[in-house]
Amino acid sequence: MILSKVINSIIISLSAFFLYSPVAQAATTDASSLDNSNNVAITTDNSANNDTSDTKTSNVSVKVITGLLTLDAVPNFNFGNGASGTTLNLKDNSDDGDIIVDGNSQGILQVTESRKNADGQTPGFNLSARLNSFTSNGQKINGFSMTLNPEELYDADGDNVSTTSNKITTNKARLTAGSNQETNVMNLAAGSYKAGTITTSFTTSDSASLYVPKNADTSSKPAKKYSSSIVWTLTPTPSVN
Repeated sequence: MILSKVINSIIISLSAFFLYSPVAQAATTDASSLDNSNNVAITTDNSANNDTSDTKTSNVSVKVITGLLTLDAVPNFNFGNGASGTTLNLKDNSDDGDIIVDGNSQGILQVTESRKNADGQTPGFNLSARLNSFTSNGQKINGFSMTLNPEELYDADGDNVSTTSNKITTNKARLTAGSNQETNVMNLAAGSYKAGTITTSFTTSDSASLYVPKNADTSSKPAKKYSSSIVWTLTPTPSVN
């Protein structure tokens, strides 16, 4: 009986050895000794725990005005090439003249209204334009004239600036070069328009035209460049608090 128990104990011990020793061996096997074809790559990526940030600062500014009427922007006009005795449509708004001016190359004409009259309405204003003489190398040439066609006036939201259902536009204005004539381009009555920015643009070919007189002939040379400037005058209506 005793011998039988001893034999059974030995059998159980040997069985445990053969069952569990391969597992233990596998757990302690060096990974470098495994065949590469059977390797399973395990990567530990800690980049998610190493987040970085970058910070920069920019400037924001605004000038708030109250009780003022300002002329913010006036356009340049370029009529390209043309023969004497013809009328040219607007080409673009690039600055191709010889005179230092305030004009912009986007064709924008803009006024800002921040006044109120005694009735709490916009008090009205007039914007006029005067076309100076055209010159070439310092020599004045008479006979040029320029026409500005009506363009719609918009507020800051892109809607017509009118306070009624009637749309407001600029006036059709014919400017005679060198005449010292002030011609109305905007003439807005009190209460007819909204406060804020009042904007229009002269950018299409039919928004402006220029008549080139016959005496601007360049028979002495193939081409001759003439330049002029427009003086814009903003006049407020005086009935202001």
